[in-house]
Amino acid sequence: MFNRIYLTLGKCHNTYGYKFKITPGVKGANVEKDKKGFRTKAFVSFVILWSFIILVSSGVVLYISPSGSIAKSISWKILSFSRDTWRGMHIIFCFLFVVFMLLHVYFNWRELLGYLRSKISRGIFSRKELVFSLIIVGIVLIFALARWQPLSKLLEWRDLIKYKQRTQQSSFLEKKENDPILTIRIEEGKGEISHQLLLLSENLIEKAQTCFK
Repeated sequence: MFNRIYLTLGKCHNTYGYKFKITPGVKGANVEKDKKGFRTKAFVSFVILWSFIILVSSGVVLYISPSGSIAKSISWKILSFSRDTWRGMHIIFCFLFVVFMLLHVYFNWRELLGYLRSKISRGIFSRKELVFSLIIVGIVLIFALARWQPLSKLLEWRDLIKYKQRTQQSSFLEKKENDPILTIRIEEGKGEISHQLLLLSENLIEKAQTCFK
């Protein structure tokens, strides 16, 4: 019976722009207007989703990236973007994520408050889960600040990646230092020294300092 009523009224949805849903055990029908316009809540949710994906991606890139000086000296890039570009992208989308999360709370604050009130009034508010979640987050925070095992392994892996990148940079600079074509341009009263040249050897740094005096 209910299926027949639902199918019959469903045809009215195409004509008048409304859809009716009758649920067994509930008096009357729930009427919901099918809006074809711009949905602000859906827009906010999608922006939060894409921002989260970009934050995770840029976070992984920054995790494996070398330090700033090394990245510049070896022209380190991923997907044609430098480390500074990835860092700027991460900061901008972190700000965007926070802003749209606040908008999400603003647009859904009544539903959130209603949910919390219903849980509290029924006396089934998840106190155990709340306390347990706070304990877990607190333990992770303390272990991260103190650099204790096993969470410190994440930092040690990152240090290992950066150590290998420093080794690659050293071999790169040694090849440049032994290259007879590599020269340092020193004009009278003026010196033009690149960042890579300053990293070659102490001898070159002394020459550069003499030039600038």
